[in-house]
Amino acid sequence: MEIQVFGHLAEIMGSDIITIDPVPDTETLKEVIGNQYPALNNIEFVIAVNKNQVIENTSIDNSSTIVLMPPFSGG
Repeated sequence: MEIQVFGHLAEIMGSDIITIDPVPDTETLKEVIGNQYPALNNIEFVIAVNKNQVIENTSIDNSSTIVLMPPFSGG
């Protein structure tokens, strides 16, 4: 499962695309990447699945497009 990573998250993870074993949902995704990249456990980030920002646990599959981004700030 490929995940696109943007901003300072890519710096922490060492790449703008990471690959993990398939996971069933975004909660499991958070656990897996938190274990692989412990620095992310203390950083806020946004998960998007198929171009939609995830607000609550969301199912994902191998065909899903997954993106990790820094939180949005605006004015």
